[in-house]
Amino acid sequence: MNRSQTALLGALACLLGLAALTLLVALRAYRSEMISLRPERRTVSRPSVPELAGLETVELSGGEGAVRGWYQVSRNGALVLLVHGLGGDRSELVPHASALARHGYGVLLVDLPGQGESAGHIAGGEPELRALRAALDLATARAPADRLGAYGFSFGACVVLELAAREDRLRALALEGTSSDLERQLAYEHRKWGAPAIWGARLALRHAGFELRGYRPLEAVRRLAPRAVLLIAGAEDEVVPAAMSQALYAAAGEPRELWLVAGARHGDAVVREPEEYEHRLVGFFDRHLLAAGS
Repeated sequence: MNRSQTALLGALACLLGLAALTLLVALRAYRSEMISLRPERRTVSRPSVPELAGLETVELSGGEGAVRGWYQVSRNGALVLLVHGLGGDRSELVPHASALARHGYGVLLVDLPGQGESAGHIAGGEPELRALRAALDLATARAPADRLGAYGFSFGACVVLELAAREDRLRALALEGTSSDLERQLAYEHRKWGAPAIWGARLALRHAGFELRGYRPLEAVRRLAPRAVLLIAGAEDEVVPAAMSQALYAAAGEPRELWLVAGARHGDAVVREPEEYEHRLVGFFDRHLLAAGS
């Protein structure tokens, strides 16, 4: 074998290695997204915290089957709907619900379709909106119309925001780790491994039937005013950059608030700053739900 043949074989080996690495990166991103998009159905354990001792399990009709949740009656006349992130369930919002219940708020925590104990599948569109409309129907029946608010985390915040833009029953929204653009957020989340990872993630969403353009957060937030919005962002969020919450804040009308939590990553602000978190979350709803009914 001469020198030119050896060089050619070496180049081919490098190309094959690069192709294999590219495929591996794409498959890794694909698998990661599919785990979130098709989580195993699971039993959600009832919390044992004293503030939520009065939780009642509820089952709602969300269009694709039963939507499961927890409800606790209000002691101050106001009620907050709480919605979890992608691949999660209502139990991840127990700290938030506990803080609100400690101050007399009624709470309604639901599992989105295809997650936790709820039937259906994750779609990024109408199935989630139908589920939240069913939850909102229950909330409307149990609290005054001008005292209903919502808290949403990550993907749940996008669903809450889209629903609030389409109807006005929710009077105040607290949104944490919220994407301003789901396509750009997907690219950001997989940025470390570049184009192959982004391609693999997009392929997973396509195979799972998830609609990246099902929600338009920037358009939705512009339709909220004069209803209030609080945006919470972790300064070190590795999934949804804080700049996206800042963009939503810039697009929102008054009244609006933005809290950038130093050192916080995706979803850990309530753990990192528990006292300040409770103060800000409860204070926000006090100002915009309790004052509304006075």
